[in-house]
Amino acid sequence: MLFNTLTYLFIFLPICFLLFFYVFKEASSQNRLRLIVLFSLIFYSIWNVSLIYLFIGSILFNWYCSKLMDIYQHKKRVILAFGIASNVLILAYYKYFNFFSEN
Repeated sequence: MLFNTLTYLFIFLPICFLLFFYVFKEASSQNRLRLIVLFSLIFYSIWNVSLIYLFIGSILFNWYCSKLMDIYQHKKRVILAFGIASNVLILAYYKYFNFFSEN
């Protein structure tokens, strides 16, 4: 599913808005954040289910990096740089690997 499809515009997006603004109106911000993460995973898994493990792994890796930054305050910049570099490398691999391997 893409952002400019009718399915997204008239089915997926209204359901997200209704749940976020009306059903979970009294919910805590933590539960609303969980709802957004769940809908993000659903959105990307509709396009390609096999990539859901990559997204979950990336989320868990970033969460672990944030916990390490809390523990090791003096190495916060190093951990942040490592986390960002890891995410950029993963993105570059999945975006450009086929292009470079074919050329």
